[in-house]
Amino acid sequence: MAYDPKSLLESLERIKREAEAMPARIAEWREKSTQARTILDDAKMMVAEHEAETLSLVSAETVDSTSTKLKFTNQAARDAETSRRLAADEHHRRLKTHHDEAARVKMNIDMQVAKMQDEEKSLDRQLEAVGLQLRAEIARSFATLITEFTLLEGRRLASPKGVA
Repeated sequence: MAYDPKSLLESLERIKREAEAMPARIAEWREKSTQARTILDDAKMMVAEHEAETLSLVSAETVDSTSTKLKFTNQAARDAETSRRLAADEHHRRLKTHHDEAARVKMNIDMQVAKMQDEEKSLDRQLEAVGLQLRAEIARSFATLITEFTLLEGRRLASPKGVA
């Protein structure tokens, strides 16, 4: 393998630039993930509150305005009526759409964080490969120098006046 110091230096410079920028990029995206988690939690809470409010209204509904007799007397009937009303409720659909969009955004951000963490690991592997290449080239160069020195020293010692 030919030793190309310029190529290795360029590789080291690129890896250095990317590695130095990576922690800040990951931190930025983690912050976005935290913000997305807050938005998702808020959306989830809004959906749950609306569903609970609808269930409460259904549970308290009476047969008529003057009666105290409940219109939906068992849990299954209350649940069915609540589901029916929520399915027809435009506000509930908007809340669910907002929740689903927040979940998609959170998932995409988390995938971006994972991707950057993978890139960071890749940079570590690239740095290790360049290091191995440098060490191998240094070992080859050292072996060549030792061999040449040994041959020269052998000739010097073998010559009558010590001159090669």
